[in-house]
Amino acid sequence: MASNRAPGPDNIPVEFYQVCWDIVKNDIMALFRHFHQGTLDVQRLNYGIITLLPKLSGADKIQQFRPICLLRCPYKLITKVLDRRVSVCMLTS
Repeated sequence: MASNRAPGPDNIPVEFYQVCWDIVKNDIMALFRHFHQGTLDVQRLNYGIITLLPKLSGADKIQQFRPICLLRCPYKLITKVLDRRVSVCMLTS
């Protein structure tokens, strides 16, 4: 996943997972295991906050803002893995 991005509503950026992988990998892998077994409550992960970021300093019109959705990093990890797996299937068909 790309670094230097806005953290999600949990305030944990991607860099945390990259730097602390040895510490969090067992928990993340357990999350994926529960997801694949169908025992993960995805609704608890699929939580985002939509916010507006100014495109320029002193923005005062709606057109001068861009919307972003801040998602929790574990949810992004699951969707990224699923996206890559599906894209491989799409390329081979």
